[in-house]
Order: sequence, then structure tokens, then C-alpha cells
Amino acid sequence: MRRAWTVVELLVVLALAVVLAALAMPALSSARSHAKLTMTLARLGQNAAVFHAYTADWAEQFPAPCDPAGPAYFIRSAALKSDLILADYFESAEYWWLAMTDRYYNGTVFDRSWFPVEAERYGQEGNVVFDYPCTFVSRPDYWDPLTRLRGNTQWGAVRLSSVLFPSKKVLLNSGFYHALRRSKRCYPEGADTKVPLCDGRRYIVPLVCADGSASTPWREEIFEGYPNGNGTLIYHSADSPLACHTLSGVRGRDLR
Repeated sequence: MRRAWTVVELLVVLALAVVLAALAMPALSSARSHAKLTMTLARLGQNAAVFHAYTADWAEQFPAPCDPAGPAYFIRSAALKSDLILADYFESAEYWWLAMTDRYYNGTVFDRSWFPVEAERYGQEGNVVFDYPCTFVSRPDYWDPLTRLRGNTQWGAVRLSSVLFPSKKVLLNSGFYHALRRSKRCYPEGADTKVPLCDGRRYIVPLVCADGSASTPWREEIFEGYPNGNGTLIYHSADSPLACHTLSGVRGRDLR
């Protein structure tokens, strides 16, 4: 006849199960985070391929969503019922997808490939589209302190052939981790797993370069950009978002 388990034995087994579950949770959480990061890099690479298709169709020019001549700045797309009016020319870089959706994204105004997967965790999907650098909507001379001119004469689309370091010049990047750090929220893993920590510690920047290579460099592996950003008072007046205001523009390098 089988002996029944005692209460003490049951408590010991239960305690062991709790300990094992606690030990497994960090590994499972880390695996989920890395899976999301891998998907984000895949999305960045997918969009880079679309950008390359765009440059092939438009004489090597990268998207410049609105006319720099002004005097009003707006983006026109069949996907919208009316023109999108902008407060500043450089704000157009934020809407890079709108300049491309009619022909390259089936006319949609929302595509998951435009956003980092990690944003879904905090309900921010739709609010943190990948950043398209301002350096792709203004000429290299504009990003040199010695040659920058006032006004819009140096604004406009740049060509793929102008990119001198395609494996070092960021085409799209995710500012999600940067925003996460600023809001003092973080992932549970440590720095050795390449996920961000809070309160000014190290964090990564998922990005894709002009040659289509996607990677996750640390923040300190990215060069500082032009000191006062795009030079206008309304939009991006500082060197933020990351890798958006490269010194020498598309002729320069973002990655060390």
C-alpha cells in the first residue's frame, strides 16, 4: 500500500517548484526580449529594402516628403483625405512613410513594420515610428558649421551616391529605448544582455544603415551630431533624436 504524502513533504515540493519557477523567469523574459529585438531588426531591414527600391525608382534620391521652397510645408498623399500641414520643413522627416505609402506600402496609413516591436509592451505602437534622419532631407553642406547657410537653399533630397560611408550612416533607427530611459522605465535584464537600463545607464539603439545592415550598437558607439540640430527653432533644435543630425550630413558617419 502506498504511503500518502505528508503536509511537510507537500510544502517542500511546492517550495522547490516556486524556486525553480523564479530561476526560470529571467531566462524566459530575456528570451522574449531578444525575440522582440530580433523582430525589430528585421523590420528595420525590411524598410531599408523599401528605401533602396525608392532610390532605384527616383534617380538615386532618398525620400524628401515636402517641398523645401515653402512658404507652407505640407505632405500630399492619396492615403490621406487632406494635406498634412507641417509647422517646420524638417518635421517632414518624421513622416517619411507618408511620402512612400502610396507606391511602396499599399496606401496604408498604419503598417507594423514602421514601428519597433518593443513598443507594443508599453502600448506605444503607433506613437514611436522609426526615426528617419534630417540629414536625408538636406544637403551635406548644411551639416557643416563652416558652410551652413540661413534659409532653405541647402534643403532638399540627397542622393545615394552622396553617402560616403553606407555601413556607418544610419538610415533608420529606433528612438524607443532612448525614450524609455528618459521615462525611467527599463527592462529586467542587465547590461551584459544588451538591453537598456534606467537612470542614464547604458542602452542600445536598434538601427539600420544606408547599406541595409541592421545592428544594435550601444549609445556611446554613436557619434554626437550637429550641435544645434537642424538649426530651426520649431523642430529638432537640439541633437535629438539620435543619429539624425550627422556632422557632414550623409557624407559623415554615425557609428564609431
